[in-house]
Amino acid sequence: MGEGSRIRVSHVTERKRSQEALQASAQQWEASFDAMSDVLSLIDVEGRIIQCNEAMSNLLGKPSSEIIGSTCWDLMHGASEPIEGCPIVRMRETRRRESLV
Repeated sequence: MGEGSRIRVSHVTERKRSQEALQASAQQWEASFDAMSDVLSLIDVEGRIIQCNEAMSNLLGKPSSEIIGSTCWDLMHGASEPIEGCPIVRMRETRRRESLV
């Protein structure tokens, strides 16, 4: 096997290890996210849920596949637009983390 072949095999092997490590980290993050008993979700700047944990699915009685893509105000309040005092709206204004109390 020539030097060029060894470099290609080494590169492929290193890339495969990196992909496996990344996949393991993603699985560990998801398991930790789901293990939390608090209701958690990741919401984009438009108010759409992009990830939710198992506690949120249980609270709403829906699988995550039905929650992801919905707006938080629709799911949590049955509203067609942000409610008064919406943390997403305040977050856009203050550029800080906000919550609904």
